[in-house]
Amino acid sequence: MTDRLHWGILATGGIAHAFTNDLRLNGFTVQAVGSRTQAAADAFAGEFGIPNAHGSYEALAADPEVDVVYVSTPHPLHASAARLLLEAGKHVLVEKPFTVNAREGQEIADLAAERGLLALEAMWTRYLPHMVRILALAFFNARSIAIPRASCTFPPRTAHTPSGRPSCRIWEGSEPT
Repeated sequence: MTDRLHWGILATGGIAHAFTNDLRLNGFTVQAVGSRTQAAADAFAGEFGIPNAHGSYEALAADPEVDVVYVSTPHPLHASAARLLLEAGKHVLVEKPFTVNAREGQEIADLAAERGLLALEAMWTRYLPHMVRILALAFFNARSIAIPRASCTFPPRTAHTPSGRPSCRIWEGSEPT
């Protein structure tokens, strides 16, 4: 691995376009793209000037010029894609949700740890300015912070709930009875 990471993009949907654009705008190298079809990979690579276009996920996983892969497949495929990439020695950044259940998430975390690789969920809110400020307050200025909790329901639209708006309760500490 060089001192600069080379990114791969797994899948070519809308969020992959936005993420790839952001990587490029911030000076990162996008080395390869993998799709279920060669035509989709070629089109995506052409749009972003990506040198390596692969017509399968397996071919992207095998690309020796890729260090880390952004996984933007449909949700039910996140775990299998991450597993494929980790087994090929790639770090992974998986679009949210990380997996569709806790068992899959734990399997991916365990495999990454076993291989000495990173497996992260692409939770962009962590880096928003207000979140950075909240963390600064929490770690540097506050003696204690009450953690708010919420319980929301999203009812279907019916005669009794015509708006279909969520009903929420918010409190601090343990849940009220």
